[in-house]
Amino acid sequence: MSGIKIDGQTFSVKLTTEPIGGEDGERSFIGQSDEATNTIVIDGTMPESRQEEVLLHEIVHLAVSGLPEGLVRDLSVGMYGALRENGLLIEGMIALVSDGDVTPEDMARLNKESNKQAEKPVMMGMFRVSEQSWDAPAFNEGGGLTVVEPSGAVNRMAAHLAAAQLQGARGGVTMAAGRKRMIARQLAGIYRDTLKEPLPKALVEMGR
Repeated sequence: MSGIKIDGQTFSVKLTTEPIGGEDGERSFIGQSDEATNTIVIDGTMPESRQEEVLLHEIVHLAVSGLPEGLVRDLSVGMYGALRENGLLIEGMIALVSDGDVTPEDMARLNKESNKQAEKPVMMGMFRVSEQSWDAPAFNEGGGLTVVEPSGAVNRMAAHLAAAQLQGARGGVTMAAGRKRMIARQLAGIYRDTLKEPLPKALVEMGR
């Protein structure tokens, strides 16, 4: 098995140890789809499970075009957690679909395009922030986050409450370790991309 078929097209999956879309050695992307050459490039310095998660993120981007970045992130993280929890992922998937390393020439061109994208405003699936009070639980009965108001805005107080509960406040939350890690990553994304707040150190550790 080599490459990924999406809507009748085969995309090569390649790894890189070079920064994607970064200048001065910084990594602004950890995965990137290049539709000009039907290539998906993944940061090969990450743990294999994280590479697989990023690959799923890029597959969602390509399969359903036009989705906001934040929604793609939430969908891919949720799908990856559910697939792994139910044993539906192929063991060593990234090794099976990888077509080797990206060439320096391809990387230079990809970085040029990625830097252009990085300059554009990012449209998030959940981009508005509400400062209203929050009296409801931060998690539903299934363990999912409930930090978004009916209007679609992320409630800052709810996000703070969810982060605190993951760290043990208010009796903490009971869930499988894998799901807790997935939720921590979702919350980290909300802190970083929506709330524009520093990530709590404990949240970062839980998401690893």
